This record gives sequence, C-alpha cells and structure tokens, in this order.
Amino acid sequence: RIPCRELEKFGVDLGDAADGIAACFSEELGAVLQVPGPRAAEALDIAARARPASPVIADPRDPNGRKPGDRGSVTPDDYGKVPVSGEIVSLSAQQIAIRRVDEKAGEVVVHFPRAGFFVAPET
Repeated sequence: RIPCRELEKFGVDLGDAADGIAACFSEELGAVLQVPGPRAAEALDIAARARPASPVIADPRDPNGRKPGDRGSVTPDDYGKVPVSGEIVSLSAQQIAIRRVDEKAGEVVVHFPRAGFFVAPET
C-alpha cells in the first residue's frame, strides 16, 4: 500500500487520479486512487522492493481461536465474493490483516474491516 501523501512523487493529482494500474487506498478520502499509466510501473517497483511493516497483533478473545500465523481467507459478504487468502498478521474485533504475495507488488499485507467480510480457514 502506498500512502496517498506519497503519491505526489508520481505526479498524481488527487483530484484527477485515473487511467492507471497501481492503486493506493486513501484512508483520508475513503477511496482507491490510481497512479497514472507511465508512472504505474515505477510505483509497482517501489512496492515490490518494500516490506510490510504491519505489527503482529493477536486477539485473545477471537471467538474462533484465530491467531497470527494461521492461514485464512477474507471474502466480502456482499456481491464481490472474491476471497483474499494468506497468513493472518493481525486481528481484532474491528479488523484483520492478511499477508500475501502479489506477482507484481511482491509481499503485501492487506487490511480489512471485520464488518462486511467473512473470515474462514484457508482450504
């Protein structure tokens, strides 16, 4: 994930961020922003060289006994239904983070809210 405040390095105008392939999630705007085409490869290269810095956090009250290091998948419970599978890095009543490897971006940790998502053991 590229912090949106870093997007200026790629010439992204936050008011007109379209037609790219590398995206970042803007917590400030609550939206996915895209890096324009010519700079997308550079953004993906930076992401591939970076290492996730997400802390390992366990929830001792997890009702299913899940813990960091377990394998699992997270799937939206609405129309999307596309699971993201990998290793649980952190979880709480509010969020879960899954470490996975993307062929273009390398090792990433994807954060999900618990509301609106189904968490299951990886099969």
